[in-house]
Amino acid sequence: MSADGAGLPADVALREAAGRALPLLGIEAERLGPVAPGATTFAVDLVGGGRLAPRLRPVVDADEGRVHGRAAWAQALAMAGVDVATPRTGPAGEEQVLLPGLAPDEQLRASATWWCEGEGVTDLDADRSRALGATAARMHEQASGWAAPEGAFAELLDPLAG
Repeated sequence: MSADGAGLPADVALREAAGRALPLLGIEAERLGPVAPGATTFAVDLVGGGRLAPRLRPVVDADEGRVHGRAAWAQALAMAGVDVATPRTGPAGEEQVLLPGLAPDEQLRASATWWCEGEGVTDLDADRSRALGATAARMHEQASGWAAPEGAFAELLDPLAG
């Protein structure tokens, strides 16, 4: 059941919402599946090859500036040599689209990033620790000269927002 006890189960409703977002973002999917049960991030195999990770977020959790800021930061990190999932923009250059949410009066923001290939690391040995440290150093170097786009992360940078 859904959170309100009626309608589709939340997992099914989220998958359907992700499916509706794909054409709005100009994505032709061969396969769409959740990354994990209850996840708001999905794995998409593209028609013609390639893989994306679309993500749904309630509008209250992801204002437009925050999504734009994340996309700009990911692009900047990639340019600095950090292996990150970079944003995939829609046909008109949009980083995100709005669609109806799972509850009445709720909206979701949908965005997509290119899939970041590789294995998850659970055990850190000396070589992996050095690689992690080198990546952190590149991120710190990139952050030292980077300014967020205007309006991005405004709620995080506002001293009155806590």
